[in-house]
Amino acid sequence: MLYALFALAIACPFALCLMPRALAPLDLPALQLTESEARSVLDADRQAVNAAPRSPLALELERQFLEHGEVEARGLEGAEQRMRRLSAMHATYLGLTKEVGQPSALLMRSRAVEKLEAALDLRLPDEQQKGVLGIFANVLEGYHALRDGDELVPHFVVRTLYKARWNIALSLAPDFALTPVEQRAYHGFMALHAENLPEPMRLHELTRYASAGGQDSAEARGVLCFRHRERVAAIDALQLAYARTGNLHVRNYLLGAKVAAGVTARP
Repeated sequence: MLYALFALAIACPFALCLMPRALAPLDLPALQLTESEARSVLDADRQAVNAAPRSPLALELERQFLEHGEVEARGLEGAEQRMRRLSAMHATYLGLTKEVGQPSALLMRSRAVEKLEAALDLRLPDEQQKGVLGIFANVLEGYHALRDGDELVPHFVVRTLYKARWNIALSLAPDFALTPVEQRAYHGFMALHAENLPEPMRLHELTRYASAGGQDSAEARGVLCFRHRERVAAIDALQLAYARTGNLHVRNYLLGAKVAAGVTARP
């Protein structure tokens, strides 16, 4: 009898989990990355430190990028001055690309990320710290990737966001020449975790994340649409997510979206 009661105590909560229950779809799935792919990128970045070009143009690009961070940190630059400085950096990058080819020029970005690691480990002099970091920490705080100096996302995401910072400084697209796993890290973070971005922008990033092979994109679209009060779109996305996965949590989210939209049909 005692064993029967114990089995019943275990079975009842499990059965309750299986029962359909309408939940408001408000929480986004977490970003997931492939460890082996990320490790390959890390290895390539470390090798780039010595392989990066050291020509006068390459050194000038590195100097300009550090100056960019220093000026950002001071925060006293006018819009016209900023445009001139960014244009000069872009011109230097184009000149370096013509000189050594794009793959070699992009090794300077990997080199910049390794300098970020040195800055985070406090292995750089104070005057170089400002140039490397600029307002990067403030941006991470705004995106909720950093809080009181603690990283709230995988460190690989932080590195990828720094590569996006380098791209933007050189007037390139944020995801320019990123590997597939970096594409997922960048767009997935912006869509799933950057809470300061409005839902329409996050939906745009989610489309890019899905195109790069990101997981749970249909569920995430349903949640973002629901938050943006696009009830029909939320139901369609969650219906697709449930059909693909059979996930009971997604099923309950779908029921919640239908209840909010006044739809009573079961999933």
